[in-house]
Amino acid sequence: MDKSIEYASQSISSRLEDIQASLESFSYRLQYENLKWPTVLDNFALIAGQMSMLNNHLRNEKLPPLHNLILLPLTISQEIDSSLQEVTRNRIQAFDHEIVPDYLRTKPEPEVERDQKELTEKAMELSEEEREKRVTDANLLIDDLVETINNARTAWNIHDLFD
Repeated sequence: MDKSIEYASQSISSRLEDIQASLESFSYRLQYENLKWPTVLDNFALIAGQMSMLNNHLRNEKLPPLHNLILLPLTISQEIDSSLQEVTRNRIQAFDHEIVPDYLRTKPEPEVERDQKELTEKAMELSEEEREKRVTDANLLIDDLVETINNARTAWNIHDLFD
């Protein structure tokens, strides 16, 4: 079991590193290059594909049930940990009492949980007809947005041909 967990964690880590590298590259290019819309869309598609592959990997039956495992910190220290800094790319300097609750949380923060409950209650107050009407309206809005984006993409592609 330990080997399968180690393999699974390495595999997940590798996929996450690929996603992180793509995000960093895309972020850098957005800041320092003048990207054309098709290039932006290609980058989004790449990242979405990587996220989808990670999601499929996490749902794979061969993956050991990681959600059944418990993560307990062996030590909590106020002192700066250089290996933790290296692993987290300086996002976390020490695994202290301030960080532990956020990183080992198993349920949403109380504010998020309250907001989610309010939204669920609000949705349940609507009749079935009203819910269907709102879904239909949202779908129409999304279809209009997709059409607008596709028209703009076509216009930009035509413009790129003449540049």
